[in-house]
Amino acid sequence: MRRWMAVVLLFAVLLCGCMQSVELKERGIVQAIGVDYDDGFYTVTLQIFNPQSTGQTSFDASKLNNKVIQVQGSSISDALRRATLQNGRKMFLGNNKIIVIGRETAEGGISRVLDYFDSDHETRPGTVVLVADGRADEIVSAQINQGIVPANAIEMVVDQSLEDGSAVKSTLMQMSRALESDPKAAYATYVKAGKDYSGEDAVAIEGTALFLNDRMVDTFDTEETRGFLFLKESPQNTILVVENDQVGRVSANINKSKRKIQCNIENGIPRFTVEIQAWGTLEELVQEGEEALSQQGEADIENLLARKILEDTQRAMMKALRENKMDIFDLYQVVDRKDHTFWEENKENWGEMLTTVPVDIEVSVHIQRIGTDNKEKK
Repeated sequence: MRRWMAVVLLFAVLLCGCMQSVELKERGIVQAIGVDYDDGFYTVTLQIFNPQSTGQTSFDASKLNNKVIQVQGSSISDALRRATLQNGRKMFLGNNKIIVIGRETAEGGISRVLDYFDSDHETRPGTVVLVADGRADEIVSAQINQGIVPANAIEMVVDQSLEDGSAVKSTLMQMSRALESDPKAAYATYVKAGKDYSGEDAVAIEGTALFLNDRMVDTFDTEETRGFLFLKESPQNTILVVENDQVGRVSANINKSKRKIQCNIENGIPRFTVEIQAWGTLEELVQEGEEALSQQGEADIENLLARKILEDTQRAMMKALRENKMDIFDLYQVVDRKDHTFWEENKENWGEMLTTVPVDIEVSVHIQRIGTDNKEKK
């Protein structure tokens, strides 16, 4: 027994001895990383945690607490090596929150970028991937004075937009898997650097970047993104604003939705029917006079909201299927479940089929509670 324990202990010591220990204080803790590709070289921009101490605390939350490093290299790993030499600390990606890819780089193909981070043992599979409307370095170097570091503020903007239904969830693992499997279509949150109303640095959600065969081919605006989410992931908390002369201007919170996609194949042509149901509450009503909202008025509001969702989903469907021949709605899975033989025979031509395949969308909205506290008079 003692000999067995001795062997186990020796084995453990040998294993531990093979690992090189590096303390975090000796590392550059990366919070955000941006990748641009210019003239055969990668420009990598790193936002590193650089705490500004007050003397009483380890860092001052009112400060920006970051340092931006920009380096060039023939590859991403070469650029990170140069960042280590420039900063005097080896870069640590295990706490990185976001990877930003510049638009030109995304249009040229992102397989090499994703492959690098996929193979890096420190990078988390759930790291958020963003595409910049412009250069990635503009996003990563933005000095946003919210949160402990600017990367926290960008992360909060993305999270709030996800909840609001104006942005998609795009992680390293999701994008890699989508582009590795048929029909090789993926998407990522599309962002833009700018200024807020006070002139301070800000990052805004612009919509969704669309990828086919690893290249960015188009974008959804925020309304098309919302339509896509109703077709794909059923948003749970999104605000819709509609109006007409009869009911005035209405703001409703759609807090629950579900969708069902069915397929019939007739004469070798698949036809899809999409049913979307949504439930919500009336947040605000601006109308003439003080009359109580009638049952007909409630029905008119539900119809207006259904029409708005229908418009958004049709725009998203048209841009993806008709204009770009890309199936980000996973319609191919519906076909495969319906008739596996048909799918195997037609999957090579699926992109072309998407340009003409009929898709019927039906939307119904149910207002569960009509509030009166927020009613305003014009």
